[in-house]
Amino acid sequence: MVFTIVNDILAMNIVKSPGEMGADIACGSAQRMGIPIAFGGPHPGYMATKQSLIRKMPGRIIGVSKDVHGNQAFRMALQTREYHIKRDKATSNICTAQALLANMATLYMQWHGYNGLKKIAKKVRFMSQIFMEELEPIGIVFATDRKNFFDTVAIKVSESGFSSADFLVAEMHKFGINIRKIDEEHVSVSFDEMTTLFDLD
Repeated sequence: MVFTIVNDILAMNIVKSPGEMGADIACGSAQRMGIPIAFGGPHPGYMATKQSLIRKMPGRIIGVSKDVHGNQAFRMALQTREYHIKRDKATSNICTAQALLANMATLYMQWHGYNGLKKIAKKVRFMSQIFMEELEPIGIVFATDRKNFFDTVAIKVSESGFSSADFLVAEMHKFGINIRKIDEEHVSVSFDEMTTLFDLD
Protein backbone atom coordinates (compact mmCIF):
# COMPACT_ATOMS: atom_id res chain seq x y z
CA MET A 1 0.00 0.00 0.00
CA VAL A 2 1.28 3.47 -0.91
CA PHE A 3 0.42 6.41 1.37
CA THR A 4 0.03 9.69 -0.55
CA ILE A 5 -0.55 13.16 0.88
CA VAL A 6 -1.72 16.14 -1.19
CA ASN A 7 -0.88 19.13 0.92
CA ASP A 8 -0.69 22.91 0.99
CA ILE A 9 2.90 24.02 0.51
CA LEU A 10 2.42 27.10 2.74
CA ALA A 11 0.77 25.11 5.55
CA MET A 12 3.85 22.86 5.71
CA ASN A 13 5.63 25.73 7.45
CA ILE A 14 3.50 25.21 10.58
CA VAL A 15 2.39 21.55 10.41
CA LYS A 16 4.22 18.24 10.20
CA SER A 17 5.77 17.48 6.83
CA PRO A 18 4.42 14.55 4.77
CA GLY A 19 7.63 12.66 5.47
CA GLU A 20 7.13 13.07 9.23
CA MET A 21 3.61 11.68 8.80
CA GLY A 22 4.95 8.62 7.00
CA ALA A 23 3.88 9.51 3.46
CA ASP A 24 5.41 7.63 0.54
CA ILE A 25 4.40 10.35 -1.93
CA ALA A 26 3.71 14.06 -1.39
CA CYS A 27 2.32 16.36 -4.04
CA GLY A 28 0.47 19.64 -4.42
CA SER A 29 0.32 23.03 -6.05
CA ALA A 30 2.96 25.72 -5.62
CA GLN A 31 0.77 28.46 -7.13
CA ARG A 32 0.48 30.33 -3.85
CA MET A 33 4.25 30.84 -3.80
CA GLY A 34 4.15 34.12 -5.70
CA ILE A 35 2.49 32.92 -8.92
CA PRO A 36 -0.37 35.13 -10.19
CA ILE A 37 -3.77 33.45 -10.58
CA ALA A 38 -3.75 34.07 -14.38
CA PHE A 39 -7.32 32.92 -15.00
CA GLY A 40 -6.74 29.44 -13.59
CA GLY A 41 -3.24 28.67 -14.78
CA PRO A 42 -0.59 27.81 -15.51
CA HIS A 43 1.08 27.20 -12.19
CA PRO A 44 3.78 24.91 -10.84
CA GLY A 45 3.20 21.85 -8.76
CA TYR A 46 5.45 19.44 -6.93
CA MET A 47 5.63 15.70 -6.49
CA ALA A 48 8.12 14.00 -4.21
CA THR A 49 8.61 10.38 -3.21
CA LYS A 50 10.64 8.29 -0.87
CA GLN A 51 13.94 7.14 -2.39
CA SER A 52 12.52 3.66 -3.00
CA LEU A 53 9.86 5.03 -5.39
CA ILE A 54 11.90 7.63 -7.22
CA ARG A 55 12.38 5.49 -10.36
CA LYS A 56 8.61 4.97 -10.61
CA MET A 57 7.75 8.68 -10.98
CA PRO A 58 5.41 9.22 -13.95
CA GLY A 59 6.25 11.35 -16.96
CA ARG A 60 2.56 11.79 -17.72
CA ILE A 61 -0.55 11.76 -15.55
CA ILE A 62 -3.91 11.50 -17.27
CA GLY A 63 -6.85 13.03 -15.43
CA VAL A 64 -10.56 12.41 -15.90
CA SER A 65 -12.73 15.46 -16.49
CA LYS A 66 -15.99 16.36 -18.24
CA ASP A 67 -16.45 18.13 -21.54
CA VAL A 68 -18.96 20.96 -22.16
CA HIS A 69 -21.68 18.36 -22.79
CA GLY A 70 -21.04 16.52 -19.51
CA ASN A 71 -19.35 13.54 -21.18
CA GLN A 72 -16.33 11.89 -19.62
CA ALA A 73 -13.10 13.27 -21.08
CA PHE A 74 -9.45 12.44 -20.48
CA ARG A 75 -6.82 15.16 -20.27
CA MET A 76 -3.15 15.45 -19.48
CA ALA A 77 -3.01 16.71 -15.91
CA LEU A 78 0.79 16.60 -15.67
CA GLN A 79 2.21 17.60 -18.99
CA THR A 80 5.06 19.35 -20.69
CA ARG A 81 5.13 21.43 -23.82
CA GLU A 82 7.57 18.95 -25.33
CA TYR A 83 4.87 16.27 -25.35
CA HIS A 84 2.82 18.40 -27.71
CA ILE A 85 5.77 19.10 -29.99
CA LYS A 86 7.54 15.70 -30.12
CA ARG A 87 4.61 13.53 -29.03
CA ASP A 88 5.78 9.90 -28.79
CA LYS A 89 9.46 10.89 -29.13
CA ALA A 90 9.39 13.11 -26.01
CA THR A 91 11.88 12.10 -23.36
CA SER A 92 12.08 15.05 -20.99
CA ASN A 93 9.88 16.19 -18.11
CA ILE A 94 11.37 19.69 -18.09
CA CYS A 95 10.86 22.57 -20.51
CA THR A 96 11.03 26.35 -20.49
CA ALA A 97 7.39 26.98 -19.61
CA GLN A 98 7.62 24.82 -16.49
CA ALA A 99 11.04 26.03 -15.43
CA LEU A 100 9.87 29.66 -15.53
CA LEU A 101 7.04 29.04 -13.05
CA ALA A 102 9.19 26.82 -10.85
CA ASN A 103 11.87 29.53 -10.79
CA MET A 104 9.29 32.18 -9.85
CA ALA A 105 8.06 30.06 -6.94
CA THR A 106 11.63 29.29 -5.87
CA LEU A 107 12.60 32.97 -5.88
CA TYR A 108 9.48 33.83 -3.85
CA MET A 109 10.46 31.24 -1.24
CA GLN A 110 14.09 32.40 -1.21
CA TRP A 111 13.04 36.04 -0.85
CA HIS A 112 10.88 35.34 2.21
CA GLY A 113 13.08 32.62 3.67
CA TYR A 114 12.01 30.06 6.25
CA ASN A 115 11.07 32.61 8.91
CA GLY A 116 9.17 34.79 6.43
CA LEU A 117 7.16 31.84 5.07
CA LYS A 118 6.38 30.69 8.60
CA LYS A 119 5.17 34.20 9.47
CA ILE A 120 2.93 34.25 6.36
CA ALA A 121 1.52 30.81 7.24
CA LYS A 122 0.73 31.90 10.80
CA LYS A 123 -0.99 35.06 9.52
CA VAL A 124 -3.17 33.07 7.10
CA ARG A 125 -4.14 30.60 9.84
CA PHE A 126 -4.83 33.49 12.23
CA MET A 127 -7.18 35.18 9.73
CA SER A 128 -9.23 31.98 9.45
CA GLN A 129 -9.35 31.67 13.22
CA ILE A 130 -10.45 35.28 13.78
CA PHE A 131 -13.13 34.87 11.11
CA MET A 132 -14.68 31.91 12.92
CA GLU A 133 -14.33 33.39 16.40
CA GLU A 134 -16.05 36.63 15.37
CA LEU A 135 -18.92 35.02 13.44
CA GLU A 136 -19.86 32.14 15.73
CA PRO A 137 -21.33 34.43 18.45
CA ILE A 138 -23.75 35.94 15.90
CA GLY A 139 -25.09 32.58 14.77
CA ILE A 140 -22.86 31.48 11.90
CA VAL A 141 -22.37 27.71 12.03
CA PHE A 142 -19.15 26.26 10.62
CA ALA A 143 -18.64 22.82 9.10
CA THR A 144 -14.90 23.18 9.61
CA ASP A 145 -13.26 21.11 12.33
CA ARG A 146 -11.96 23.63 14.86
CA LYS A 147 -8.74 21.66 15.38
CA ASN A 148 -7.88 20.99 11.73
CA PHE A 149 -8.02 23.99 9.46
CA PHE A 150 -5.59 26.32 7.78
CA ASP A 151 -6.68 28.92 5.23
CA THR A 152 -10.23 27.82 4.35
CA VAL A 153 -13.35 27.50 6.47
CA ALA A 154 -16.76 26.14 5.47
CA ILE A 155 -20.09 27.63 6.55
CA LYS A 156 -23.31 25.61 6.97
CA VAL A 157 -25.75 27.80 5.03
CA SER A 158 -29.22 26.89 6.31
CA GLU A 159 -28.06 26.35 9.91
CA SER A 160 -26.62 29.89 9.78
CA GLY A 161 -29.99 31.34 8.75
CA PHE A 162 -29.41 31.88 5.01
CA SER A 163 -31.93 30.80 2.37
CA SER A 164 -29.39 29.20 0.03
CA ALA A 165 -25.72 28.99 -0.89
CA ASP A 166 -26.46 30.90 -4.12
CA PHE A 167 -28.06 33.73 -2.13
CA LEU A 168 -25.05 34.03 0.18
CA VAL A 169 -22.58 34.01 -2.73
CA ALA A 170 -24.62 36.68 -4.57
CA GLU A 171 -24.80 38.88 -1.45
CA MET A 172 -21.04 38.70 -0.93
CA HIS A 173 -20.40 39.53 -4.60
CA LYS A 174 -22.23 42.84 -4.05
CA PHE A 175 -19.40 43.81 -1.70
CA GLY A 176 -16.62 42.49 -3.94
CA ILE A 177 -16.09 39.43 -1.73
CA ASN A 178 -15.52 36.17 -3.57
CA ILE A 179 -16.65 33.07 -1.68
CA ARG A 180 -17.07 29.57 -3.08
CA LYS A 181 -20.22 27.51 -3.24
CA ILE A 182 -19.33 23.95 -2.24
CA ASP A 183 -22.86 22.59 -2.58
CA GLU A 184 -26.42 23.70 -1.77
CA GLU A 185 -25.70 23.60 1.97
CA HIS A 186 -22.11 24.88 2.22
CA VAL A 187 -19.93 27.79 1.14
CA SER A 188 -16.25 28.26 1.87
CA VAL A 189 -14.16 31.32 2.60
CA SER A 190 -10.39 31.35 2.03
CA PHE A 191 -7.66 33.67 3.23
CA ASP A 192 -4.13 34.32 1.98
CA GLU A 193 -1.19 36.62 2.70
CA MET A 194 -2.93 39.49 0.90
CA THR A 195 -5.93 39.41 3.28
CA THR A 196 -5.98 42.36 5.67
CA LEU A 197 -7.91 42.97 8.87
CA PHE A 198 -9.92 45.52 6.87
CA ASP A 199 -10.91 42.74 4.42
CA LEU A 200 -11.80 40.52 7.36
CA ASP A 201 -13.95 43.24 8.93
